[in-house]
Amino acid sequence: NEQRFADALLAFTRAIEEDPSYSRAYYGRAAARYGLWQIAEAIMDYGRAIELEPRLEMKYLSTFSKVKPLALSGWAKIRPQIDAKVPIEQPEAGVHLAYGFLALELDDLSLARPHIERAIAIRPGFALGHSAMGRLLLKEGKPDEAAKELELCVATDPGLISGHLFLAEVHALAGRRDQAMAQLHTAFNLGLEDFAYVTSSPSFNSLRNDAEFRKLVNFH
Repeated sequence: NEQRFADALLAFTRAIEEDPSYSRAYYGRAAARYGLWQIAEAIMDYGRAIELEPRLEMKYLSTFSKVKPLALSGWAKIRPQIDAKVPIEQPEAGVHLAYGFLALELDDLSLARPHIERAIAIRPGFALGHSAMGRLLLKEGKPDEAAKELELCVATDPGLISGHLFLAEVHALAGRRDQAMAQLHTAFNLGLEDFAYVTSSPSFNSLRNDAEFRKLVNFH
């Protein structure tokens, strides 16, 4: 496996050298770096990928979920190494969002907030920044503020899957079943593939026995 990841790393590096704007190559190299446990470098590559193509963000989250148990087990040791390579002063909004999303997945909210805020400051109006901030606010127990950020996100970029998915969570938690289902339908129609997230997120507990929810998840 390690050799396979090393070969992929080399191949994607060559692709980036040929075309520095090739977002999928950054995404592929980041996945290879995760496989080689080069976490900081993977974050930087994912950040460049989503800066170039924001709609790769759900692929980033689903890829990270595969290494999340390992990251959790060694997070106290890994984080200082990442902080040194991804300082708050670094100038790329996408890299801050990649680190912020990773921190959200690990429930390290005190780390997530400054990086998400920095991304929004660097690139105001970036829909993915509002998506990340909405998810952070939801995790902080501020659903009304989260809803405003996520409404802004989907208004800015109606095709951004995470905005619709996280907004569905806000509605589901508030008992707004129809609005939650409408946002979920939109997310799936846009290409949401992370079924595990939808079926496991406690935000959707109120919909578990809903016939339309079950049909939607099973259909996709």
